[in-house]
Amino acid sequence: MPYLPKILPTSRTPEPTPPKSLTPSVSRMVETLAKQSSAQIDEDVPKIEVHDTVSNVAWAYEKLRQAIDYQDEHLLRKNAIERILRRRLTSGVTAEQLADPLVLELIRGRYLPNNTLPTTVIQQAEEIINRYIHLWSAAPTQPNERDQQRLFDWYLGLLAVQLNELFTPPTHDEALVHLMFHVTHRDIAFAEGEMGEAEKNTQLYVAIHRALLKSDSNIIRFHLFLRQHPEWQQPSAEVIQRLGRALPQIRQHIESQLLHPAGELLQRLMKKYTIIFLLLGDIIKTEDSAGPTLLSQPDELVETIATAYAGRRKTVTWKIARNVIRSIIYVFLTKMLLTLVIEVPVDRLFFGQNIDYTPLIINTVFPPLLLLLIGITIRPPGRKNEQAVMAKVQDLVYRGDERHALVKPRKPIRRSALFTAIYRIVYGLTFFVVFGFLIAMLTYYHFTPVSTFIFLLFLTIVSFFGIRVRLLAKELLVVDQRENIFTVLFDFLTVPILQVGRWIALRAPKINVFIFFLDVIIEAPFKAFLEATEGFLGFLREKREEIY
Repeated sequence: MPYLPKILPTSRTPEPTPPKSLTPSVSRMVETLAKQSSAQIDEDVPKIEVHDTVSNVAWAYEKLRQAIDYQDEHLLRKNAIERILRRRLTSGVTAEQLADPLVLELIRGRYLPNNTLPTTVIQQAEEIINRYIHLWSAAPTQPNERDQQRLFDWYLGLLAVQLNELFTPPTHDEALVHLMFHVTHRDIAFAEGEMGEAEKNTQLYVAIHRALLKSDSNIIRFHLFLRQHPEWQQPSAEVIQRLGRALPQIRQHIESQLLHPAGELLQRLMKKYTIIFLLLGDIIKTEDSAGPTLLSQPDELVETIATAYAGRRKTVTWKIARNVIRSIIYVFLTKMLLTLVIEVPVDRLFFGQNIDYTPLIINTVFPPLLLLLIGITIRPPGRKNEQAVMAKVQDLVYRGDERHALVKPRKPIRRSALFTAIYRIVYGLTFFVVFGFLIAMLTYYHFTPVSTFIFLLFLTIVSFFGIRVRLLAKELLVVDQRENIFTVLFDFLTVPILQVGRWIALRAPKINVFIFFLDVIIEAPFKAFLEATEGFLGFLREKREEIY
C-alpha cells in the first residue's frame, strides 16, 4: 500500500492592514512641519564664525557655571541670553551695539553652532532688540524702585525668549502644543460657575506648555503675550507705543494667569498624555520624507512607534544619569562652600577645639550618596506601559478629533473651599511633625544647631532634585500606578521635605554666592578679555594671510 503524502498546513502571510485616514488636526500638523522643513538656507550668505581656541575657553567657563548654577538643560541657552542682556543692556546702548556681541558670545559658549548661522541673523536680532528698546522707553516709570525692577526683569524675560526663538525657531514644539490643545480642550470641563470657556482655554494652554515642553515662566509669559497681543509679531510704531504705555497692566494680567489656582491641577492632568504627543512629534521629525504616507499605514506605524519609544526610553535613561551627575556636582560644591564658610568657623567659635567631626562627615557624604541611591533605583516603565502608549498614539493619529479619544470622561472639576482649607491645615501640621522628628533625631546624635540646619537644608534640596530626576522616568508613563498604604504614607511624610526643597531650589540662584561672584566680579572682565583675544587672533590671521 503506497504511503499517502503528508499534507502540511499552508502558512498564510497575514493580510496587511489597509491604510487609514489621519485626523484633520494631525494632517494639518504634518503639512505645517513639512513646509517648515522644506525651507532652504541660502548657502551664499556668509556664516558667523568664532575662533576655536577662544570658544574652548568660553565653553569651559560656561560648563563651570552650569555646575554651580543648577538649571534644566533645555533652558540653558535662553537663560544665558537673559544673563548676557542683563550685563550688556545698559542705559544708552543701541541695538547695533548689543546684537553682534550677543550672538558671538552665544557661539563662543557653544549655545549656538559655530560657522552655521547666517550673518543676517544679527540684523534680525537688532530689529527685535530695537523694538524692545522702544517698548521700554514708552513704559511708565513705576512709583518705587522695587516695582520698576520687577517690571524690567519681566520685560527682559520676554526679550530673552524672543531672541532665543529667533535663533532656534520652536515651530515643531508649538505645533505639538496646538495639537494637544485641540485634542484635549473639548474634554476638559469645570463645574458651572468655576470659570468661563476663554479662561479655561488659557489655563489649559499654560498647563500644556508646562507639562509637554517644560516651559518656564518667562517662556509662558512670552507666548501669553503673543496670544493676547498678536500685533506684536509685526508691530508698527503706534503699536509699540501703546503696548509700552500698558506694559504694567499687561504684566499684571499675565501674572494673574500664571498664578491661577486651576493651573497646577490641569498640569497634573496633562502630564498623563505628554508622552503620546512627544512620540508623535518624534515620528514626524524622523520620518519627514515619508510624511502622511507612513502615518496612514497602521502596520508600519506600529513598528515606528516601537522604535520611537525605545529611543525615548534610551534618552530618558541617559538624562537620568546626566542629571544625577550634575546634581551631585552642584550639591558637593555648594556643601563644601557652606562647610568652609559657615559650619566649621561657627563650630570653632562656639565649641573651640572640641568639635565633633561626625556631623561634618555625615553632612558632607550623605547628600551625594542619597542622590546616587535615588539615581540607581530609578527604573523606566515596563512592557505593559509600552503597549498602552502604542495604542494611544494610534488613537491620536486616527481618532484624535473624536470626543474622548484620549481624555476619558470625568466629573467636572470643582474646588471646595471648605475641604481645601482643612487639607491645608493638616498639611501644615505635617510640616511640624516631620521636621520636629528630624531635629530631635539629629540632636540626639550631637548635631549642633548649625549642623542640623545644614543637614535639613541639603536633605530637602537633594530630595527635590531626586524627585525631579525620578520624574524623568515618569515622562514615559501612561498606565496609572497602583497605590497602597505604604506609598500613601511615604508620600504623606516626604511631601513637606520636597516642598521645602522646591522652595529653596527655586530661590537658590538669587542667594548663590558662587553665582554672584562669577556674575558680578568675574564674568564681565573675563568675557571682555575673550573678545579682545579673539580680535587679536583675527588681526594675526589677517597679517598671516598678507604674508602668504
